[in-house]
Parts: sequence; structure tokens; C-alpha cells
Amino acid sequence: MESTACSLHSELPVVSSLLLEAPGNQQQRQSTIALIRTALAEVGCFVLHIEGVGSTVDAATWQWRRFYALPDATKQACRAERDEGGGWLQLRDEPVYMSHMDASELDAGRCKEQFGCQANTDHGLWPREHTSPGFRRDVSACADRLGESARELLAGFESLLGQEPGFLRHEPGYLTLTSYPGSSAHTPGRDDAERRAEVGLSEHSDAVVFTMLRQSAAALQVKAGGDWLTVPVLAADCFLVIPGDWMELFSNGAIPATRHRVLELADDREAVVFFQNVAPMRVGPLAHFLRDGEKARYPTVNSDIPYTHGAAGVPRWQIHTSAEPD
Repeated sequence: MESTACSLHSELPVVSSLLLEAPGNQQQRQSTIALIRTALAEVGCFVLHIEGVGSTVDAATWQWRRFYALPDATKQACRAERDEGGGWLQLRDEPVYMSHMDASELDAGRCKEQFGCQANTDHGLWPREHTSPGFRRDVSACADRLGESARELLAGFESLLGQEPGFLRHEPGYLTLTSYPGSSAHTPGRDDAERRAEVGLSEHSDAVVFTMLRQSAAALQVKAGGDWLTVPVLAADCFLVIPGDWMELFSNGAIPATRHRVLELADDREAVVFFQNVAPMRVGPLAHFLRDGEKARYPTVNSDIPYTHGAAGVPRWQIHTSAEPD
């Protein structure tokens, strides 16, 4: 039976990144970690306020919007390849994304498109400067700025896991800028049962430590307590943070990966998403979460297992054939 849907408003706790970046005040930092722990237990997400980041993200979004309007033949010059570390793509060309989308996406006149790049690296394929002046500068600046905050937040997630600093092997996170064309099939006023046919990206979780998201329209929904909660458009300096699959495995299910989906809307919209993973390491239930004789309920897997196939919404660690109990 389909769960109900409602909106998140005041339920979303707000955490300041400044409290995570100031190691001198341990009491204040521990209070912040406790707030995050409570938020993840109650609604599976929280809002991270990053002072001053709004203008940087807006500049990158403006560049992306301008690039998105270019002819496909021009955009093909920086088409993302699996080994290049970033670039432009149409989501329907990626099996992983298509597993989350309806088959009608294959025939859509205007399809979902994305540009991605890794923070603090020169990897990836970029638009030529003469066709998109300032694109690389502004998008790289956005990735690097979000990467700084994500690294501080990664240390906070180590505390959630009861681990010492450096346990989560840092690697630069990955920024995506995605455009979702408006759906002509969308009709305002439909109830939730009817909206099931309007899901742009179906229910899934992310194979990372956490994901940071910002959207231009209220299309994102997170699942909490069996209900779908619609995430509102946040203030310019704010990102929604949701835990990924690795937190669920590390915590033996105590910190579940937040299931989420994206609805189709009538109007065009953009999403800015930052995925924070770890450098290759083993991921599985920690002793901290196996007290009083509790048994491991999850396998231990490699964090860099490939994700190139599988059914919609099935976590990567469940798909991969090498996932075995430790």
C-alpha cells in the first residue's frame, strides 16, 4: 500500500557548518552532533547552513542553465565518459539512472540532463571557454566550496559512528548540476496515489556516506516513518543532508540510509547535489554497534564496488555479487 505524503516545514533541524568547523569548543560541537543524531533518527535528514555559499552556488547554477540551453552537438564535446571523472550527460543514456526512471524518458523530446565534476581535482571533461565563458571557473568554485563543508561534516559523521578522526578515508566529493524539464503530464491537485505515475526518479538511496542537496522547486521527497515527506525549497545558503548506504552498513542499521525520490513537476527546475563518498575502504558493521551480543545484520563490502546494473531502488551493496558477510 502506498504511503501518504506531506510537507516538511519546521520539522527540519538546521545545523550551522560553523559549529562543525570550530574545533576549539568541544561542548558546542558535541551538542551539534547530538542534534544531527536526533534529526537522523526522527526524519532521516537535516539542513546544513553554510554561511555565504548561496552566491557561489547561484553562479554555478546560472552557468549550468546557460550551458543546458546550448545545442546538443555543442554539449557533446564534453560528454561524460566513465573513466574521465565528470562531464555532461543525458540521464537516459546511463543504465543506473534509467533504472530509476520510467521508460517514457527514452522518447522524451526534452530529457533530463546533468553536468558533474569532482571537487579539488582537474579531472573531467569541460565545455570550451569560448562556448561557455566562466563555466569551469564558477562550477569548480562551487564544487570546491561544498567540498570544504562536506569534509568538516564527514568528521561529524565519524563522531556519529563513535570513531576517531580519520576513520572515514576522505576523497573529494562529486558535484552534479541537473536540469529536470517540466512534465506536460503533470496536473495540479492530484492525490498521492495518482502522483505515483509522475515520479521522475524513483525511490532509492545513495551509495555514499552522505548527500547534500539543493533544489529550485519542491520536487524532492524523503521517506520517514513510512511516509513520503516533501522537502521545501531551502534558503540560499542551505543544503538538505541525508545519510547514504555506508552509514547504514557501518551502524548495522542504527542510522538508515534515507530513501528518497524526485517528483515530476509542471515547470522546469534544477537541482544541485553533492555526493560525499570515501576513498576505497571496507564498509560493514562496526563493533561500536554490536554491543550486548548483537549480530551483524549487514555484509562488509568494498566502498568502490561498481554500480552499472540492477533493479530500481536496490542498494548497490545488495546488487553486487561480491558483497559477502565479513
